[in-house]
This record gives sequence, structure tokens and C-alpha cells, in this order.
Amino acid sequence: MKTSSVGRSDLVGQQLADRLAKASKHIMTPSEKRAQRISFIHGQTGVDKDRISEILDGE
Repeated sequence: MKTSSVGRSDLVGQQLADRLAKASKHIMTPSEKRAQRISFIHGQTGVDKDRISEILDGE
């Protein structure tokens, strides 16, 4: 039995909307903000996360 891709797409879209609504209410802790900042810098530059932490700690 084949499922409709439209029905699945609607389900996935609703699940995404539910998760985004939940995430939008989350207040990040300072440690979560720091981890996100490190991850962003690492992704943009490729610099080692430990090195990024050293640099941030020196600010």
C-alpha cells in the first residue's frame, strides 16, 4: 500500500511547525548561547572549537 506524499508532507510540515513553536519559547542559558556561538564560528571558519574557546575566554 502506497501512502500519499501530500499527506506525509502535511504531517512533516505540521511537526516542523510544532517544533519551531516550542523552540521559539525556549530561553537560552548563557552556556547554550556560548555553545551556539562557538558552533557558528567553527562552521563559518573551520577553526578548532578548543581554539575558539580560548579566544572567547580571552575577551
